[in-house]
Amino acid sequence: TEKYELLEYTEADISAGFITEKTNILNEKIRNELVTLVAHKNIVAIIAANSSETIEPILQVGLEFRIPVFLAVASNDDIISEYKDISFRLLANDGKQAQLISRWCETIIDNTDNHKIGVLYSQTRYGKGLRKTLERVIGINSLVPFSLGTTTDIAGSFNYGIKAGVKAWVAITYKEEALEIAVKKNSLNIKGPILFSDGAFGSWLKHINGDSIYFSFPLSHSSFKVVGYEHFGHDAYKIIHHCFNKYKHEKLKTKDELLEILRDNEFTVWIK
Repeated sequence: TEKYELLEYTEADISAGFITEKTNILNEKIRNELVTLVAHKNIVAIIAANSSETIEPILQVGLEFRIPVFLAVASNDDIISEYKDISFRLLANDGKQAQLISRWCETIIDNTDNHKIGVLYSQTRYGKGLRKTLERVIGINSLVPFSLGTTTDIAGSFNYGIKAGVKAWVAITYKEEALEIAVKKNSLNIKGPILFSDGAFGSWLKHINGDSIYFSFPLSHSSFKVVGYEHFGHDAYKIIHHCFNKYKHEKLKTKDELLEILRDNEFTVWIK
C-alpha cells in the first residue's frame, strides 16, 4: 500500500478568495506526483479520500491508466459523470443523499404548519452542489439556506433561522465547520434536530455531545483500518484484495480485465 498525503485547502482558504487558482496549482501537483507513482509501481487500484475540489486529477489518472478509483468521499454527481468507467462509490452520491435527507425532512415538517429546514452549506463545489440538489428535491419554499465562510456568524444564523420558523437543520460542509456548528448548536441550546452530510465524516463525531444528531452516511466500526479512510477505506481494501486475487488466479493480462471483474454482478453481489 502506497500512502499519498496532501494538504487540502480548508474552508477558510476557500472563502478567502483565489480558490480556483490555488486549487488548479494543487491539482496539477497531485496529477504529476500520481503519474510518477503509477509509472514506478504496479498500482492496481486507488482509494481516494480527497474532497470534491481535488478529486478530478485522481479520476483523470485512473481513466488514463485504466486503474479503478474507489471514492471514500467526494459526492457530487457532476464530478464523476465523465469517469463512470473507472470510478466506484463507497457511499451514496448527492442524488441519493438528497433523497434520504428529504425523507428525513418530511418526518420533521408538518405540511399544515409553517416550519422550515435550515441548510448550512459551505461555499465549495461540494456544498453548493448538494445544496442545489437538496433544493430541487425538497423545494425552495421549505428551505432557509445559510452560506458559510470565514466571516459567517454561525450563532447569528441559528438565531435568524429560529425566527424564520426553522424546526430542523442540515449541515452540508466539511468536518472543521461541521464541528463548529455542532459545538455552537449545543452550547447555545439551539432547538431542533440536525443532520450532517458526508463531508462531516470523521472520528470527531464520536466525541460530540447533543441529542437528535443524524447523518446521511453509515457509521460503523471495524477492527481493521486503512489509515486515513476509516471504514470506507476498509471496504475498498477488501474489494481490491478479493478482486486482485481473482485477477491473479485467472492469470489475466491487463488492468481492463481487472476492471471487468469489478463490474461483474456475480463478483460484486457479496459487497452489497
